[in-house]
Amino acid sequence: MKKNFIDRRQFLIQAGTYAAGLSFARPALARDAREYGVLPNRREDQSRAFQRMIDRAAKQRAKIYLPNGTYAISGVQLPDFVDLAGDGDHVTLVNTTRNPLLNSRGGSTALLENILIDGVHLGGEDSNSALIDLRQVTRVELKGITIRRARYDALRLERCSGSIIQCNISDSGRFGLYAIESKALNISHNTVEDCADGGIIIHRYEQGYDGSRMRNNIVRRISAVRGGTGQWGNGINIFKTDDVEITDNTIEDCAFSAMRANTARNFKMNNNTCLRSGEMAIFAEFGFRNAEIKDNIVIGAASGISATNANVGGGGAIITGNIVKDMNAIGPYKPQAPYFGQGISAEADALVAQNTIENTAGYGINLGWGPYLRNVDVVGNTIKNAKIGIGISAAKGAGPVSIKGNQINAREGNIRTHEWDKISTTDIGLKPDQAPKHITLEGNIIG
Repeated sequence: MKKNFIDRRQFLIQAGTYAAGLSFARPALARDAREYGVLPNRREDQSRAFQRMIDRAAKQRAKIYLPNGTYAISGVQLPDFVDLAGDGDHVTLVNTTRNPLLNSRGGSTALLENILIDGVHLGGEDSNSALIDLRQVTRVELKGITIRRARYDALRLERCSGSIIQCNISDSGRFGLYAIESKALNISHNTVEDCADGGIIIHRYEQGYDGSRMRNNIVRRISAVRGGTGQWGNGINIFKTDDVEITDNTIEDCAFSAMRANTARNFKMNNNTCLRSGEMAIFAEFGFRNAEIKDNIVIGAASGISATNANVGGGGAIITGNIVKDMNAIGPYKPQAPYFGQGISAEADALVAQNTIENTAGYGINLGWGPYLRNVDVVGNTIKNAKIGIGISAAKGAGPVSIKGNQINAREGNIRTHEWDKISTTDIGLKPDQAPKHITLEGNIIG
């Protein structure tokens, strides 16, 4: 048996690289965990032995392989360098007492691959704790990691850079992945599901560059156990971040938004599929700036796409090429006006173009609320079976809008103005000469 370990190690020394998909070379030295006295399927807690193993391996810059089996550990502090790998679901680290099971403070490198980590819902009462808690780690590389049954957050990263690839996170008591003050994280090809209050959460304490990229992830069945009106229950949520991209993800069955951007700037939400959202499916809110929301599929939600809150500085959006269907106005709380049921809503410095909107309980497209409307162009959209095709604020202080080349079929009016809650009885889609002066109508096809 010992000779097999040596042969395997020599092979890895000759190979000199990690498995495909990670971005830099493996260390030349590789060790079997049993060489350090850490054995699979022992009934007793092995936290102390595990800690000694990774500390010794860090000094040797060695990669550690965990033989198939279960290891009961908790409260292990990762050293400056750690490189730990298993064989997927065949290697399980089981939490015994405390959160976090693995944690690091200020390390240079944390590499984890093909390991199942089971929190069994154990942990302390600190709701800010996580099953894996990595802070100020220069380079984090997690690939093929399964994290399940965390008492609170499954994975927390603070001021880290690196990649989270092909991981599976499920059944966490708060968030699946919580990343704070990140440095261009790559979060791709992961599955995050059945979390109590949020899926992938990218936050900053202060506004600034984040640069995270979320691509080809599946996020589904996200609840809002803590209630609220949108701070919980989102599939992907960004807050105070600049230059974030959310592309090519599938996000299903979230209690609130599939994607939510609060006070974010210069962000993209493109080519995502958002199904059965409980509130606003795609939401750019509060002081957001420069949103690109393109080519998404949104089916089944209380409302579809919103880029609003001009009252607190929100504005600047390109909303193009989206498919929005079946907005049902059934939300998780009683909203203040302008209520649920809208296909697309925009207020300031926005282009709404070439979208297809079908079956809405309220407006197909709604522009502004009260005086909060300026510089919005609505061009070449197709609206079918909306209650009202396009609604436009005509309250005192509302600014210019242009409605051109849209095809509209609606049940209770094609284009109507509103002053706060009061909706005009005049369909200016049919009588464009009666449109208020701040509204330009041209080339729209009605009926």
